[in-house]
Amino acid sequence: MIEVLSPDTERTDRREKFLSYTQIETIEEYVLVAQDQVEVTIFRRAKGWQPEVLRAADQSLRLSSIDFVLPLSAVYEGVKV
Repeated sequence: MIEVLSPDTERTDRREKFLSYTQIETIEEYVLVAQDQVEVTIFRRAKGWQPEVLRAADQSLRLSSIDFVLPLSAVYEGVKV
């Protein structure tokens, strides 16, 4: 599950949706993408839902549940942050 954060939704995405999504047994990863700065937070069931925060454009978002890799530079391409 991937959510793009905004000032209006961040609190809901970080708390209420997080609690709801982590109860769904088929969800393996929950990703929050900031829209105003380079920051992607990944929560993984396999890691006890502990956050992994990526803040550098040269890092990559890796989602093992779907065998997917995407550089943060691509996520934020064309976005002023």
